[in-house]
Amino acid sequence: MPLDNDVRLAVEKNIDSILKDPEGFLKTFQMALWEMGIQPNLEAILAYITGLLFGIAGGVNLIKHERPLTSSELKELTDILRRRAWEMRQEFIKALHK
Repeated sequence: MPLDNDVRLAVEKNIDSILKDPEGFLKTFQMALWEMGIQPNLEAILAYITGLLFGIAGGVNLIKHERPLTSSELKELTDILRRRAWEMRQEFIKALHK
């Protein structure tokens, strides 16, 4: 079963928002991780964002279809996040080196 378009759009829109202001989001995520006692390195920040996006995708799917994501939907979501995480990584690296 393919990933629902609304689920995909929810994830993509959130990533697009992050990419529009990588410095602002980077600072926010760094502070959030520090507050939890987690060293806010780049990998931890990307893992945190990925977890948030998995939650958003699962929530949208649950509201719309009243079921969890299937394994094929999870694979498609993972492929999207893998591709887009590279984009976020590049923008965060630029922001860190300003």
